[in-house]
Amino acid sequence: MNPENEKIGITLDDWDAVRTDPQKFAALQNAIGARAAIILSTKNTEALPVAMRDFSPRTYVADCRTLSRARLARLCDDVFHFDGTQLSALHLPLPAAQDIARLGFIVSNGFGLGHVTRMQALAKGLASYAVPQFMSFSAGLTRDAFYLPSQQYLQLDTPDGLAYTREATSRFLNHSNPSHVFYDGNNIPAGVLAALASRPHIHLTWIRRGMWQPGTEGKFMAVQAMADLVIEPGDLADEYDTGPSWHERNHYCPPREFLKTPPIRPLSGDPLPREEAMRELTMDPRRKHALLMLGASQKTEDKTVLLQTIEQVRKAGFVPVIAHWPISHDEPPRLQWALTIERMPIARFYNAFDVIVSAAGYNSFHELVAGGHAIVFMPQEDEGRDQQLARARYAVDKGLAQLCRRTDLENLHAILPLAQKTQGKAAWMDDFDVIAKTIGLGQKHTGPLKRRHIAPNAKTLKKEYKGWKRSQRHLHKNTLVLALDMKIGAFLKKARNLPRETTIVLTDSVDPIALRRAGFKYVWINNHMLSAYGLSRQFLGWLKIWKPKKIRDLNSRFG
Repeated sequence: MNPENEKIGITLDDWDAVRTDPQKFAALQNAIGARAAIILSTKNTEALPVAMRDFSPRTYVADCRTLSRARLARLCDDVFHFDGTQLSALHLPLPAAQDIARLGFIVSNGFGLGHVTRMQALAKGLASYAVPQFMSFSAGLTRDAFYLPSQQYLQLDTPDGLAYTREATSRFLNHSNPSHVFYDGNNIPAGVLAALASRPHIHLTWIRRGMWQPGTEGKFMAVQAMADLVIEPGDLADEYDTGPSWHERNHYCPPREFLKTPPIRPLSGDPLPREEAMRELTMDPRRKHALLMLGASQKTEDKTVLLQTIEQVRKAGFVPVIAHWPISHDEPPRLQWALTIERMPIARFYNAFDVIVSAAGYNSFHELVAGGHAIVFMPQEDEGRDQQLARARYAVDKGLAQLCRRTDLENLHAILPLAQKTQGKAAWMDDFDVIAKTIGLGQKHTGPLKRRHIAPNAKTLKKEYKGWKRSQRHLHKNTLVLALDMKIGAFLKKARNLPRETTIVLTDSVDPIALRRAGFKYVWINNHMLSAYGLSRQFLGWLKIWKPKKIRDLNSRFG
């Protein structure tokens, strides 16, 4: 382990009592000194999670909801107890590692497919070491994952969000029994950490993109203290990165290990030849087309930027084609003078277009530059995004793209003809063995690894439901509907009289995006959600969140 990543763990009874007592606080500060430390409060605290920048920049505070003593021993070199005046050493046993390597991938929810395709690429790179299992909070990955909508989509408050995410993650961990968990997202949710607190043997790797905005809140960086390994995938524009994610990482309580890799190539499939791509998209090969991928500016409630862009594209002599993400909560835009396509991943169809106008997010930026396409980057510059403007400026300075900021949108028609195809290349990551070695995976397997699949069926689910119902003192008001092997059209026809506010659909086949747009709550059931691994607890976890009172009926295949 890198010496600069050494840190100590400190347990105390009540962090709030210590931080509000000047004498105890000063004694703790003196005891820590300049060392990195994780403070574990055995009593719940509202100071969670925080980087105590004014106290000790390299200190992280957690409590018993998201951290246990056993996991603290895993994360730190030495563990002490603070009694209010001094530290006394605790001799906690280290968690035993699992004999068999199993990999669990937890995918966060995002606007597009970035988190999904990056995790799929990582899983493919490590597949010769162990069988990967996926849990997804993104609707971009449902059928091959333990899938549930994110707490942000459900608009849960902090306590319910923690309970919901912890319950969902626990069910996944119980089923897949991983030795290693990979999480890809901008911040590790407290519910994921809470599920791992009681499983100290699991190695946690946090995949976080670089190019963070300068001035990003310290609490987002500080959560790295809870990870065994932080991987930052490289960025072609690394030299333009002025944010804290890599350069200032040592100003915070560190993980056990850091790893900077080359850019991880998204698992998007091979690009189609131009003629085939145009034919599949039913585009006229006699016309010139411009693909528009503007990110959040395409949302239907704010069409100003999109409409101005369409006007400018048409003025330059191109047919505007709007790329709409199928996993979006919004209906596809249907606008005059513009086509709309829904394809994921969209990268397979890039060759169909004469020019591409795009935001400069991590995946789209690297795929476009690597493909040598004619590009005009229109970066999103709002707070909370990564440094998209810096990426776009890098591409312009290297002769790889043109730049049009939102403030210069009236000149887009003159910029578009300047965009030219380039040779296009990127030094993608191709050595996943370095990750395997860093996290302590064993030898590669020479033959294919076996994966177990057990399909759910109505009989199993009914039995599970009845057992769960008998265990409840109070019934709930939601209508629980079982919809197996159904298409969305057939479902909506049969479900036209169901109250959508109080109906929860359990399905293995109905398109979850269409269900969401139709106003239904749902639980996605697949080969990874089995009765033996806690399906009843899954129902319970969902229903507790909405605090219902009575279940009226259960319809299997609607009778």
